[in-house]
Amino acid sequence: MGAHAGEDTYDGVPYGELVFAEVDWSEAVEHLRQRSARLGRPDEFDVEPEWATETLADPRRLVGSAGSHSGLTVKVLGWSASAPSRSAGGRGRLLKVIVAPKDHPPAGRWWGATAMDANDADRRRYEEEP
Repeated sequence: MGAHAGEDTYDGVPYGELVFAEVDWSEAVEHLRQRSARLGRPDEFDVEPEWATETLADPRRLVGSAGSHSGLTVKVLGWSASAPSRSAGGRGRLLKVIVAPKDHPPAGRWWGATAMDANDADRRRYEEEP
């Protein structure tokens, strides 16, 4: 097995060049939709798989290592236009999505692991990128 998620590449593929052609959420649907109940925090945002998939298609997305012990997962910060806004009258939401490749090196097919509302640091980072 290769090094997987490194500082700038995943199995030798630069993060910016990773393709997210297909994401399989079949093992994580309830995990996404029941985040608030699972964590016992009613204010936590529950995510629909479609919103998480939109995030991966954001042309401004930020991709990097998720920092997992296994080194298998990738973190993507991106915009979902159809997710409910954080503010009244707004549209869309910035989400943080964690995925793992089905193939090594990654070839466009991914397992969806989890997704959540982006935190303040994530939002600042996303807004600072050109």
